[in-house]
Formats: sequence, structure tokens, C-alpha cells
Amino acid sequence: MEVLEVLPKYEIIKQDILREIDEGKFKPGSKIYSEGDLKRIYNVSNTTVVKALNDLVAGGFLIRKQGEGTFVRKNMLHRKVSFTEKLKKVLNPKKNSEKFCTDISVCNDLNIRTKFDTSDPLYEIVQKATIDETMWKIQKRYVQSSKLNDEAVERIANGGSVSKELALCEAKKNEVEGAHRFSLVTSGRGLRGNEKELDKLVEIYKYIGENTDKLELCASHGICTKEALQKLADAGVLTYHHNLESSRRFYPNVCTSHTYDDRINTIKNAKAVGLDVCSGGIFGLGETIEDRIDMALDLRELEICSVPINVLTPIPGTPFENNEAVEPLEILKTIEFEEGHSFQWNWRAGFSYFFLEDFANAEKCFLKAYELDPDDNDTCDFLIAIYRNLAKLENENRNSEKSIEYALESKKYAYDEEGRIETDSFLAWTYNRYGKYEEAEEILKNQLAGNKDNQWAYSELAYSLSEQGKFEEALENCFKAEDLGRNDNWLFTRIAICYKNLGKNEEALEYYLKALELSEDDIFIMSDIAWLYDITDRYEEALKYLERLEELGQDDAWTNTEFGYCLSKLGRYEEAIEKLNHALEVEAENDDKDVSYIYARLGWCKRKLGMYDEAIEYFNKAKKWGRNDAVINAEIGHCYKAKDEYEEALKYYLQAEKFDKKDPLIMSEIAWHYGALGLYAESIKYIKKAMRLGRNDAWINIEYGACLAGLDKYEEAIEKFEYALSLNDEDKDKDLAFTYGQLGCCHRNLENYEEAIKYLMLSKEEGRNDVWTNLELAMCYENLEDYEKALEYALVAYELDKDDIGAISEVATIYDNLENYEEVLRGVAFLIYKHGVIDRVESNNEYWLTLDSIIREQFNIPGVKPKNIDFTKYKSKMKERFIKAKVPVAKGRAIKTIKELEKMIKDIKLPVIAKPDNGVGANNTFKLISKEDVENFKNQWNQDVVYFIESYVDNGILCTYDGLIDSKGEVVFETSFYYTKPTLDLLNDSLDYGNIISREIDPKLKEYGRNIVKEFGMKERFFHIEFFRDGDDYIAIEYNNRPAGAFTIDLYNFAHSIDLYRGYADIVNGEPFPQPQVEAQYGLVTSRRSTSNYVYSEEELRAKYGDKLKAVKIMPKAFADLQGDVHYILTTPSRSEIDQMIEDFGKK
Repeated sequence: MEVLEVLPKYEIIKQDILREIDEGKFKPGSKIYSEGDLKRIYNVSNTTVVKALNDLVAGGFLIRKQGEGTFVRKNMLHRKVSFTEKLKKVLNPKKNSEKFCTDISVCNDLNIRTKFDTSDPLYEIVQKATIDETMWKIQKRYVQSSKLNDEAVERIANGGSVSKELALCEAKKNEVEGAHRFSLVTSGRGLRGNEKELDKLVEIYKYIGENTDKLELCASHGICTKEALQKLADAGVLTYHHNLESSRRFYPNVCTSHTYDDRINTIKNAKAVGLDVCSGGIFGLGETIEDRIDMALDLRELEICSVPINVLTPIPGTPFENNEAVEPLEILKTIEFEEGHSFQWNWRAGFSYFFLEDFANAEKCFLKAYELDPDDNDTCDFLIAIYRNLAKLENENRNSEKSIEYALESKKYAYDEEGRIETDSFLAWTYNRYGKYEEAEEILKNQLAGNKDNQWAYSELAYSLSEQGKFEEALENCFKAEDLGRNDNWLFTRIAICYKNLGKNEEALEYYLKALELSEDDIFIMSDIAWLYDITDRYEEALKYLERLEELGQDDAWTNTEFGYCLSKLGRYEEAIEKLNHALEVEAENDDKDVSYIYARLGWCKRKLGMYDEAIEYFNKAKKWGRNDAVINAEIGHCYKAKDEYEEALKYYLQAEKFDKKDPLIMSEIAWHYGALGLYAESIKYIKKAMRLGRNDAWINIEYGACLAGLDKYEEAIEKFEYALSLNDEDKDKDLAFTYGQLGCCHRNLENYEEAIKYLMLSKEEGRNDVWTNLELAMCYENLEDYEKALEYALVAYELDKDDIGAISEVATIYDNLENYEEVLRGVAFLIYKHGVIDRVESNNEYWLTLDSIIREQFNIPGVKPKNIDFTKYKSKMKERFIKAKVPVAKGRAIKTIKELEKMIKDIKLPVIAKPDNGVGANNTFKLISKEDVENFKNQWNQDVVYFIESYVDNGILCTYDGLIDSKGEVVFETSFYYTKPTLDLLNDSLDYGNIISREIDPKLKEYGRNIVKEFGMKERFFHIEFFRDGDDYIAIEYNNRPAGAFTIDLYNFAHSIDLYRGYADIVNGEPFPQPQVEAQYGLVTSRRSTSNYVYSEEELRAKYGDKLKAVKIMPKAFADLQGDVHYILTTPSRSEIDQMIEDFGKK
């Protein structure tokens, strides 16, 4: 397939003008077409014409004169050099080895025909000469048919001279074009011995002389005798051309067909018959400078007045093909007599340096020429061109100061208005390239003040303005350039850039697409089109252009990243990941911004694919590469949220808030996570922040209601839920089941059980039929004493999740309320039937101890039986066991009446502690210090409950002896902690909870504890024994058949580097208890309340204590009032650091 190269129109204009100059249509100094002529001839805009003419001016072919027009330079910088003789190939010198082939045909070229003032047909003669089948010469000539007779055809076909008519035709043509001399040249060794050829030449010379007016005849026929030369002189020849070629010494390396003396003798013979002689040589044959000097001396001795110098062009296949080409400057230095001192020498040297692109030396030479003749305009033009080229070179080297300096220097040599405009234009262009837009703007506006039709100036001004951000003004100038005829891709692209920066994306796309029509493979334009389709969410359209960029070989980081982004937005995540990973491969590692963006987008794709750990890894890489902003931290938060790791997620959402405090979505996420962690007061703070930032949709109000419900503010919660339902918000329908469920829960807590059931049933209708909803319904019916209905929903909850503690407990509670142990036992029997033998039944709650013991006895399950329960269930019986174990106890006893109370207080004196004889923890416990306290207690006491009254141990520190007993009743693990505050103070004053594990147990406490364990006789169980420390002694308070509450077991595990529940499992399975392998540390559990304001944030404390902060736990709502909302577990080998931890976490 033939591929046609389509040149830009301005290039076509340039080439046509140069051709017409070469053909002589426009001679040096003559005026060429006007701009208007060229616009009409080529049907182009003014911009295209100006571009073509400016290029030819810059190239040294033309000169533009203000108010006069455009002219061909008199000293054209690119003028072709014509030599007097072309080098012949030196092959086989014998005449019979040279062969000729001649073609004669009618000439149909109108450009050629118009040069002949005749109506005769014109013939084209093409003569090709070969030596040993190697082409060495082609001659092309034209002649009128009337001049081409049979004799002439025969001579030409045989390689002979042309006819006298044809020779005259050529002579006249040259005479008309201004030539003063005309020469005939023959090939071969010469005319010696060839009288026939000599006579024909003499005839031709005479014929030409008789039929021309001013032509001087020259001849070049090789070696000639004196007689032959005399005949030529008699025929009218005035000058004979015969080169020496080189020095006598080097000549044998050039020619072997005749000698150097043969040439000398021919020259002498020519001079002897009165002919002028033109004789020179060839440089580049391999000669030395000495050879050139010797040849010059010989020529001087021969008194040669015209010395042509030819320069060898090495041609493959010739004997001199491997010669190095001679540099023009070397030739100039060889023939110049006044090196460096004359105007002519410096001009010629500068000329040579200029076209060798050695602009530094060209500058030196032309500055010297300017110094010698400051009025020479051509010198000024060259200096302007030199400084422009030097400025462009410095531009390539990114040396802005030097580039501008050269542009300013060029202005000094502008000698007319046109030159000043051109140099100012170039200076403005240079200013623009280096960000000096204001300076460029000033120059261009001054130019336009004097010429409002300057299309280029409007375009360049538009560039200056747009780079300053003055996009509206830039557009005005773009459109003025367009009105003047400019409609190329540069202008359309600049308009698109302005619109893009003004946020007018559709207009930008319109002009980018216009520009692309004119330059369909332009990478920049296609990239911006893809980007614009991207930001306007037209990802399929964007992909079309990105795919085209890929076809064109564009494989950079930006293209692959943009590819990845668009694919990811279309949900094609695997393809997006492939493109993004490739972008990383080609991304230059020094561009932190791009690398961080790619990692962030990879993280986003991985998150969308549910690959959360990999997503987090990529997001952290993005942070490492410098992108640590709100979006990245929120994305990491989303990943942890999806993994149900809410504490970790919250940490990153809080980091995101630090970077962007005005994003309602970030505030919403923080609110949701605080709510999910049970920190409702904190959640509400962020809900309010989100609302202040403008968010008031269904979701935020539903979340608000849920948090209010979590804080037991049920009426306010209901208001929020009902407001959310009233909103015209499509998203509310997504949360209807949740909202109805929450309304049901609120109404249940307000004891509006019928209303609660209504909303809970609506929640089920919306598709929520989970454990929580069925348990809520069960509790409603239970409170309505419809136990059958309650049991129905409780059993549904149990069937949905047989491991759910709430479901199991509710079933048991309902059975308990039914007071039907037979039903409970029947239910357990069903479980055994369904799932097999039950190995253990355990509770960590005293409330269930009796029922547990009955189940164990009925189904022969190991553990405590009913007969063993009373002395751990009732405090009065517990005290009896303490006394038997010889452990000190506070004075006290069980009471059933007011009278017994008054007698007991009289006996042991105030203050006393009153607590249910059969009770759990500190619930319903009273501290009676004054008579008013006693009266208050009397008023609240339901005398159906037996109370235990005992002396209050003033200033006593509550501590424990805790551990695990094996199947033999031996203590296999023991530890101790003490409370930082009394339990009653925690309850009454809402203080922060805390307890501390000691590394070692006081021997006396250990002795008392072991005695109690032995007295109670338990096996394979945890125990938790509470004491008051009274000075150096201890007073036993309670024995519990369970581990310590809250998160104490976690504290034990961290402090002792052990897993107690696994150890308990080992004991149950008959395996030895695994003892800790490392030394115990001090441990601390301390709490914070959501209603308090603390000095140090959680983030600051995490940073301070690092891995000493082992865990952060959210306390269930039922225990938060007593023990705080959030528990922090820490360990350290230092007792003093424990005190510092307590101070830091509790400081308000």
C-alpha cells in the first residue's frame, strides 16, 4: 500500500516559494508575492501565510520590509553553490570502457515549456553515461524539435557533442537569464588526436559567436595541443578551463591516464595562443595542507587569475568513498588571505559556523563583522537569527535567564519596524515559555495596539492570559484570532483549556473534539478528553479515548491510572487492578503524588471486592507515599468496619476528622461507631456535628434516636424515629425494619407493651425476623404475663441461634416465671436428645445457681448440687463457713423484721452495711451511717426480702482472692486484685472504676483464701472471694462460685500471660492446668464514662503507652452505670507506672 505524506499548508507554500527562487522566477533582491496574493492562491488563512513567510525569514531566504513587502535576500543564507566542473568518477580511464544511453521524448512539463519562446514541440534528452556498467553521469537537456536534425540525434546517441543549433539554444537561454559566459565541456582525456571532434566544436563556437551578443565563450576539453587551442581561440573562445586538481606530489594518487606535466603544458599552450586560463583543484582527495599550498604556488607561477576550488563529496562505490568530508570552515581558512581581520572573512566564517549550528562561534564572527560594518543589514539579520537560536538552545537546557538574555540581545540588531516587531514577538514568546506572563502580556498588547489584525499576537496573548488564570480574557483573544482566520488545533486546544479551567466541561469537550479532528493522534488532546468524560461520570466514553491512547503506544503511568479509575467506577475491579499495578511498574518513583494515588485506588478496588486486609495494606502504602488525608483514613475505617472491628475503624475515622472537620459523612461514621460501641453520649456529639454541617436526613435522625434510646431517653428517641419516618427520604425505606424495631424497644422500656408489640410486628413485616426482634416480643409478652406467647417468641429466637446467651436466658427466665421446673427439665432433656450428653452446666451469675444445681442433679452432670448451694447463696450461711475456716468476719446477722433491724443496729452500732441475704453483687445494698439513712432504708425495704446486716469496715480496701480449683479440690491458679475505689462509691457517685493486680499475693491473704476454698469443698470451678483489708489483717465478705466479673479474667490473662478459660477446659478434660511460663506483671483495669470530659484523648494515651495498653473493652449497658462505659486493660512491670496510668486515664 502506498502511503501519502500530507504536508501542512504552510510547508507547501514554503517549498513552492523556494522552488520558484531556485528556478529564477524570483531573483535576489526581487519582491515576491504579497500576503493577500498567497491567501488567494492557496485559499488559506492569514496565520498560515505569516507562518510560512516567518519561517523563510528565519531561515535566511527572505527579508520583510515594513510598508514595502517581502523580498528575496540579496545575500541569501541558503543560496546554492555552483562549481565550474563536476568531479568525474575515476574508474577505467580508457575511452572504450565508457558507454552511453540516450533517451529522447516529447516534453510535456508546462513549467519547462514556458521558458522557450516558441510554438515548436519541445524534446527532452536524457543521456546516461556508465563506465564498467557503473552509472557515473546523467545529463538532461531540452531542445526545440526544429533544432534536432538527424545528425544531431546520431551524435547525441553516440555520446558526442550536441548540434550547433542545440548549443546555440542553450547559449541563448543562459544569455536571457543574465549569464555573461558560456562554455562547452567534453568528457574524456581531451581533443588530442581527435580532429573530427575538434572541427565540430570549432563550428559550434563560431555559430554561437555569430548569433549571440554579449556571451564570452569558454572551453573545457581536457589535454589539448597548441594547434587545437589556436583553432579554439580563432573560433572565438576567450577562456580555457583546465584544473591542476592537486599538487605535483599528490597528483599520481588522483590520475594515471596523463601526467601533471601534461596539464601544465596544456595551460602553457592555452596562454601561448592568447587564451585566459581558469585552473584550480579539488579539496578532500586525501591531500595535506602542504599539497594545497604547493598547488597554489604552481598556479601563481602559471599566473592563473581565476582559481575555482571544488570539494569532494565521498560517494559509495568510488575510490574515494572512505574519505572524510572536508569541513566548510577548513576550506574557508585555506583560501582566505586575511583571516579574522576583514569583514568578508568574518562574514564568511560566521556564515559557515551558522550552518554548522555552532552559534557561539557564529556570534563572535558576526559581531566582528558588525563592528567592521554596522550598516550591513544581512549581518544584523544573521545576529538576530543567531540570538534566536541561542535562546532556543538555552530553552532546551531550561536556562530561563540566559534564554531571555539572548532574546533581549536580538532586539539590538533590528534595523527596521518589521525587525522590531519580529524580535518583540520572539521576546514575548520566550517570556511565555518561562512563566513571565505579565511581561509577555505587556509586549503583545502593545503590538496589538498598533496592528489589530495580528492573528499570532492574539493567540500568544491568549496563552499569556490563560497561564495567569485570566481565562475569560484569554477566551476573548482566542476568539479574535479565530475571527481573523485561525482555525488550527492549537487554538481549539487553548480554548478548551480555558473552558476546562472555568469548569465549563461541555464547552471544553466541544473544542477538544474540534482540535482532535485536525490532529487525530494528538496524545494531549485525547488525554484531556478522556479526563473530561471521567469527571462527568461518562466512563464508557472515557475508555474509548484511553483505548485509542493505548493503540498509539501511550503506556505511561497517567494513562494506566486513568484506565484503572474508569474501570473501577464501572465495577470492573479486577481489570482496574491490572491497569493500576501496571501504572506502578512504569511510574517514576520520584513522583510521590501519583504513586500514593495509585495505591489509594488499588485499596478502593480491593475494598469493593471484599478483600479488606489487602485494601488496608494498599491504603497504608498510600500513606507511606505521602497521602495521609481524610479520604485515606476514612477508607481504612470502612475496611475495619466491614470486618466488624469497630474500635479500630473508629480510630481511623477520628484521624480522618483531623484532616476534614467539615465532612458530614465522616462525622456520621464516627457517630455510628461510637453508637455501635455503646458510647451513646459521644455518638450524639458527632450526630449534632453532622447536623450542623447540613445533614438532616432519615439516617442521621434514626441514628440519633438509637443513641437516645441507648441512654434510656426513650421519649426523645421516639420523637427522632417518628421524625425520620415523616421525611420524604427514599433511604428511610432501607431502615424501616430497624426503625420500627427501635420504636418497639423504646415503647417496651416505657412499659407501653401493646404499642411496642405493634412496632415490633411491623419490623418483622419489613423482613426483620432475627433473635433480637423475637426476644423483644418475648419480653413484651412476658411483662403482659402472657407467658405462653412470650415462650413462643423466645423459642423462635433460640431456634435462630442456639448459642445466643440472651435467647437461652430468656427461655429459662420465662420457664422460671412459669414456676415450672418440669418445663425447664423437659427443655434440657430435648437438648440432650437433639445434641447429645451435656458435659457441664456453668453460670457466672448467682441468680442461676439454684437452677444450675437442679439440672446437674437431674441429668447427672458433674458440679455443684442443690445441697451445696445454700452456703454460697446466702450470706448468713456463708459467714458461718468463714468462721469455721478461722477467717475474720465483720459482725452481723440476717434480719427479717424492723424490730430485728433496730436490735442489730443497737448491738453493732452505726455505720452498717445492709444487703440482701440472697443477692447479687452490690445491687440493693445500702450504707447506713445516720439515723436518717436507717429510716430511709426502712421505707424502701420490702420485708419479704431477708437482709444481712454487718458492721461497716471504715477505710477498708476491697480486695480479692481469686483462682481455679481442679478435680481434686486443689488450687491450681491463684491471684489477687484490689479496687481503687469502694464499690458503693462507684454506684452512688458515678466514679471511674478500677482495679489493680498485684504481682504477688500477701501470704496472709493467701492463707485465708486457701482455708475458705478448702472449707467450701468445691471442685473444677472458678472462685472469687472478696475481703476488706483492715490494717494488716483481712475480713472475709463473700464467696462466689464464679470468676470475677466485668473484664477481670482478661486482665488476669494479660498480667499472667495465660488463658484461664482454656486452662479450665483442660481441667474439665482431665488434663493438667498449664502454668504461666513468664513472670507476672502488674495489671490495671480502669474505666471512663461517656458523660465525662478527660484531659487526655484516647489517641494520646494509646501513643503514650503503646503495647502496654492491651485491650479496650466496651461495657454492656446493664453494667455501665456502675462500672463506666469503656474499660482499658494495661500491664507493666512497674508499680509506680500503675499509679501514673490511673492518673492519666482519670484526669478530668
